[in-house]
Amino acid sequence: MSIATSKVAAEWPDALGLADARVELTWSELDDTLNRLGNAVLSLDLDGARLAVFAENSAETVLAHLACVAVGVSTIPVSFHLTATELAYILEDSGAAGVFVGPETVEAGRGAAQKAGVDMVVGWRCAPTAGVISWESWLADAPAVEPQSGMPPRPFLHYTSGTTGLPKGTDTPPAMFAGGDTVREHLERVRASAINFGGPALAVGPVYHTGQLTMVRGD
Repeated sequence: MSIATSKVAAEWPDALGLADARVELTWSELDDTLNRLGNAVLSLDLDGARLAVFAENSAETVLAHLACVAVGVSTIPVSFHLTATELAYILEDSGAAGVFVGPETVEAGRGAAQKAGVDMVVGWRCAPTAGVISWESWLADAPAVEPQSGMPPRPFLHYTSGTTGLPKGTDTPPAMFAGGDTVREHLERVRASAINFGGPALAVGPVYHTGQLTMVRGD
């Protein structure tokens, strides 16, 4: 079972774990999906490089962030309002190794990746597009075994709006990131923290904001 969801999946396997306007995943299904995603991310051998998430709110947006958290990979939550040129700057500045996109952002995301020299673009629910890896195929090809969890956790890399110049990247503040020596310890701290209220959560704002991202750091 995925370290991020194993506890709840074991207790309530058939209860609703994650949903958007299109899909509903039980905790058991969510656990399996996160295992596959975590292994797919680890297969990239990123060596500390980050992955950007450039997509509107969706179940996949949450899954991309959470899967990376669970395998010690830092994600860059990017506003889906940005142009390809604006996103390209962030990809270059952050040293991103890849970018996740949805159907609404695939064209801008692919254009930005080309500008920034980023080879990996993974898109969910996208029509077959040159240079874009199908999220669904990428997920299906990954093993469902629990990924390793002994690596150190890494915070999100947030970018400012750039109203006073170019956007600047900053890690999640220590007060909002539980830390720990390993991902396992990090998620245990998240579960024990006051910010984790242990009930359903509804994202009514963009998931690229820090507040909404508190929902995708553990169960």
